[in-house]
Amino acid sequence: MKHLLFIAVAFALQTSAAAFADSEIGRLALVNGEVRIAKSETDEKGRIAKPNDAVFNTDIIKTGTSGSAKVLFTDQTLMDIGPSSALKVSNYSIKEVENRTGTFSILYGKLRALVTKKVGDDGKVEVKSSDAVMGVRGTEFMVEVPRIRNAGGAQGTQVIVVSGLVQVRPPQGGPAISVGAGQMVVASPKTFSQAAAASSGQGGTAAKGDSKQDSKNDSKSDTKAAATGGGDTGGGVVQKVSAEQMQAAVSSSSTQNTAFDGSVNLAHAGGDSSGGSKQTAIELPSLPPPPPPPAVPPPPPPPPPPPVTTYTQPAVGNQVHLTVNVQ
Repeated sequence: MKHLLFIAVAFALQTSAAAFADSEIGRLALVNGEVRIAKSETDEKGRIAKPNDAVFNTDIIKTGTSGSAKVLFTDQTLMDIGPSSALKVSNYSIKEVENRTGTFSILYGKLRALVTKKVGDDGKVEVKSSDAVMGVRGTEFMVEVPRIRNAGGAQGTQVIVVSGLVQVRPPQGGPAISVGAGQMVVASPKTFSQAAAASSGQGGTAAKGDSKQDSKNDSKSDTKAAATGGGDTGGGVVQKVSAEQMQAAVSSSSTQNTAFDGSVNLAHAGGDSSGGSKQTAIELPSLPPPPPPPAVPPPPPPPPPPPVTTYTQPAVGNQVHLTVNVQ
C-alpha cells in the first residue's frame, strides 16, 4: 500500500511539473534574424522562432550573431534579447501581478528588461547569471554576460540601470550591492569582496538579509537609493554611466521594431468584473509603407529615318530617264 501511495504521489508531482512547464507565460513580440527556442541547454538547434510564438516555462530563447528578439510576458514585462544571447525562463508564475514570481537566467549575451509593474512583498522576480542574482521590483535595466572570458576581456556580469533600483547579490548569497538609475556595476567575486569589506569597515549600504525584506525598503526608496548609489561606498564598485555609455548600451541590447506589424495579446490572471480574462497587450508600431516604385521612364524616341540617296541618270538618246532612291 505504501508503494502504491508513493507511486501515486510521484505521478502527481510529475503531472504537476509537466503542466507547469506547458503553461504559456509570454509571446515573442518581435523576431529579427536567427532566433530559436530550445527546451534544454544541451539542445543546440531548437525550433525556429516566429513572431507571436508562445513562450513556456523552461524555454531557452537563443539568438544568432545577427538575431534579436522581444518577449512580452503575461505581467507586461518586456525583455529584449540581444545578438548572440541565450535566456532561460523558469519558475514563472502569476496569480496576482503584484505577487508574481519568476527566474530569468541570462546564460550569455545581452538582455534589456523593462519590469513595468511593481513586484509586491510576497513576489520575487530575479534575473540570474553565473556571477550574480539581480532582484527587481519595477525597473528598467540591462545585463551583459560574456560568453568567453579571458585575461583581456570582461570578467563579470555588467549591470546598467536605466530607472529604478536593482539589488545585485552573489549567487551563493550574501550582502547586496544597490545600483540605482544612471549607474552600473560589473558583478564578480572580486566586486562582492570589495563591497563587503567596505561595507563592514565603513558602514556602507550593501544590504544584508533576505531579498524579500530588502524589497520592502526598495519599493519605498527607489529614487533615494538611486541618488546615493548604494554600492558607491562599497569600495567604489558602482560607477556612474555617461549619456554616451547609456545610449550605446541601449542600442546594443534593444530589438529593432522592424520584423512585425501588429499587436500581441495575452490572457493573464485576474479577470474583469464579469469574471472573464483580462488581456495584456502590446501595440507595436506599424512598419512604414514601402516607398513607391520608381517612375517608368518614357520610351526613347524612335531613331531618325536613314538618309535617302538619289541617283539620277539623264536620258541619252532613246534611253529612259531613271531616278533611284536608296535608303
